[in-house]
Amino acid sequence: MHHRTKRIPIGGLAALLCLSAQAQQTPGKPSVAKPATLPAKKAAQKPAESVVSVTVWANAEVSGRTFTLGEIADITGEDKALVAQLAAVEIGVSPLPTYARRLTPGDITVRLRAAHLDSKRVQVLAPPSIRVLRTGRAVGSDEITQAALAAAQSAIKDLPDATLEPIGNGGGATLPAGKVQIVAGAYRGRPEQGTLFVPVSLMVDGKPAQTVEVALRVRRKATVVVANRLLSPHDILSAEDVSLTTVELPPGFTQPVTDLKEAIGKRAARRILANTPIPASALETPPAIAANDRITIEYAFGSVRITAPGLARQSGAIGDTIRIYAPDTKRELDGVIVTHRLVRILDNEDDPTETTTQDDPESAAP
Repeated sequence: MHHRTKRIPIGGLAALLCLSAQAQQTPGKPSVAKPATLPAKKAAQKPAESVVSVTVWANAEVSGRTFTLGEIADITGEDKALVAQLAAVEIGVSPLPTYARRLTPGDITVRLRAAHLDSKRVQVLAPPSIRVLRTGRAVGSDEITQAALAAAQSAIKDLPDATLEPIGNGGGATLPAGKVQIVAGAYRGRPEQGTLFVPVSLMVDGKPAQTVEVALRVRRKATVVVANRLLSPHDILSAEDVSLTTVELPPGFTQPVTDLKEAIGKRAARRILANTPIPASALETPPAIAANDRITIEYAFGSVRITAPGLARQSGAIGDTIRIYAPDTKRELDGVIVTHRLVRILDNEDDPTETTTQDDPESAAP
């Protein structure tokens, strides 16, 4: 005889086990169901950090030697401290005044990264190309030259008919924006040399920005003695050889002869070109006696005068003392030139009878 096994569903088995457990509880104590476990509370969310927006301009103007992010962009946000930090970040060196330079967004990113400000709180909006122009003021060459001319006037105040003119246009300058002052310094050089140099400082807001050196030519007109012909060395100047003329003196020309009396009768010490002014250094007083000239020697003993022929060993003008040679005594003596032929010996200790040559025709007194 076969027994049939009764199949109980899984759901029913679970119910039976539950009833069995309740039956085994202590009598008189009600069963208390454990409360269901509640899901854990969600963690409190942190408030979102504020974001600072940086909007870079496509075209920006700067004035200093360097520029910051605040000079080329709008920076907005609630975090004022971060806004100030971003505005102070130096982006680069400014171009020369009135010139421009180009930037890319990557240039700004590099600068922010170097300043440790490239966080998610900073949003940068920049065009593909950024043009940065440096503002400035052009100072013309005329302004600079006028300042130099005014500073150098004192150099020619004692030179009649002297004028100054700039050498070349000098060129202007371009300065940063600000209050510009032009200050000329002390000139260098001598007006007689024909050229002066004046340093001119260009100041912006009281600070030196650039220095320009201006060269000035000195033009001097004067009435001087001019050679009418080519004069060779040792030429004795006559009235026909020179004239008084008003000319412009060449650069470096000094001590011109200004009176005809200072030239006529003088001897040219070097070659002098025609139609050129004559400097005093080019003239010399011609010697009354030249070396190796035959002369008359006069011995003076009180009121007694004895003459003898002689030979000049040196050149000299009237009044000069030169060395002479007396052939009769074969001795060299010192004498004073009296005329172009006569040399006088004073207080001679030699025996006058040894040098008296009255019969010599060249011993005749002049």
